[in-house]
Amino acid sequence: MDDMFFVDALGLKCPKPLTEARKMLNKMPDGGIVEVLFDHVISHEELPKAMVESGNTILDLAELQEGGWKITIKKTEGSP
Repeated sequence: MDDMFFVDALGLKCPKPLTEARKMLNKMPDGGIVEVLFDHVISHEELPKAMVESGNTILDLAELQEGGWKITIKKTEGSP
């Protein structure tokens, strides 16, 4: 089973959600999955784009009922 990790970046402005997601990915094993909660509008575009560019896999991007989004990312082998 894949390892699961979480980042709560609610209330943080871009680029902090991306920075926090990258910090977590650096700590995670390959194949690990991280869910990142965030609510900054600019991060809605930048975070998924940066994750794909770095070679990771976006498993889901969902709008939260209470506002903001949750992105689920799988760390690809060898990705930063």
